[in-house]
Amino acid sequence: MLKLAASPSALFNNLTGAVDSLFFSHAEQVVKVLLSNGISDLKACNSQAEASSLVQQATSAASYTVKQRIPGTGVPTVSVAVRGEYVFAAFMDGAVRVHSLADAKLRIELQAHSRYLSAMDVHPSKDIIVTAAEDCTVNVWSISPTLQVKLLFSQCWHNAMITGVIFCGQDSCMLAACAYDTDELKTWQLAM
Repeated sequence: MLKLAASPSALFNNLTGAVDSLFFSHAEQVVKVLLSNGISDLKACNSQAEASSLVQQATSAASYTVKQRIPGTGVPTVSVAVRGEYVFAAFMDGAVRVHSLADAKLRIELQAHSRYLSAMDVHPSKDIIVTAAEDCTVNVWSISPTLQVKLLFSQCWHNAMITGVIFCGQDSCMLAACAYDTDELKTWQLAM
């Protein structure tokens, strides 16, 4: 069980900039923290050295348990997301792997890009994900309830090393991307 060092309502001290709480039991970096419906739905995902992922669930305001341990492939994880019964993980080899949260079994393996993935986001209410990579592209993928994958949108941002991508809002089909060493923020409105 994971314990917080202090109250989760005071994770960051705005006056001093000091961290007031720490998650313990993370041997490697945390790659994503997810919070959708209050502290009872807080999930922390981290990536281990061997590229396995650990999903932890808040059980109270001060304790967490391991919900699932996703086996590693030896390729470093770039981003992890949990939506419904699935764990989505983006990897440096350009792949997105989707595992069942219940049993950790691999359900989908998608070679999303030809170069290493730099970012991924899962839409909060639609069955779509967005990926961005070192190959200067942003791709949007649909994943059907039967786990069929289809490319819906692909856009190249010429001469940009894309470092982040996100869906903008609960029901919105707008997405935004940022890139290294530029003051631009690109947005796209998907026709869905």
